[in-house]
Amino acid sequence: MPVIPGPPVRGDGGLHDIATAGGLHAYQLRLHAEYGPVVRFELPGTDSAVSIADPVLLEATAGVNKRPEELFEFLAPLCEAGNLQTLPADEHTPWRRAVLSVLAGRRSHEAHFPGLTALAGRLANRWAKQAGEGPVELQKDLSALSLRMICQYALGNGVHDPDKVVTAFEVVLTEYLGRQYQPADPGTEEQRRKRAQEALTYLRATVNDVLASARQDGNALAATLVAAGMSPARVRTPY
Repeated sequence: MPVIPGPPVRGDGGLHDIATAGGLHAYQLRLHAEYGPVVRFELPGTDSAVSIADPVLLEATAGVNKRPEELFEFLAPLCEAGNLQTLPADEHTPWRRAVLSVLAGRRSHEAHFPGLTALAGRLANRWAKQAGEGPVELQKDLSALSLRMICQYALGNGVHDPDKVVTAFEVVLTEYLGRQYQPADPGTEEQRRKRAQEALTYLRATVNDVLASARQDGNALAATLVAAGMSPARVRTPY
């Protein structure tokens, strides 16, 4: 059986190499440039994730719904109704169908284009004002922009403080991901856990508020999921 090429395993979930590259996407681009269209590498939870950068192979794997549960164990405390990444095909297919009804299609994209353009424009204006003040934190700023866009696309106009949602999401993800590989610091562990739990509670409450008024914003993903009969716990899971 052929061995998939890739870098040596460090045992840290790939966090060092991903951070050094400036993010997961940049790291994958670097790996494909060095190892080819199919490459094996570490991700939190596994030492054998595979990235594919070949259109023929991607098409061949498009129908694979089953994913290793171990890969997403660190997210288990956040998932109220089962992790979407590891759901059986019979449960995952209806969810995917509902999601694609919003994410796919020109009408959906056109409805959200002005709002997403405005978000990008505000970031560009901030960069322009910072000209001459030193380097721009590109990875950090673009990650925050992506989260804001996702928040607006998924939750629509029901979010009163998108920046607070983005910050809360980053706090939760950093805490639960960090537990995998960072030694606990007794001096700060309780405080970090409390902060992460407060952030998670805030995120779920925010989604609840959006769901309560979802029908008023039919373009949002959350509204479509409610109309498709998804339970609140299921809708809250990705957020």
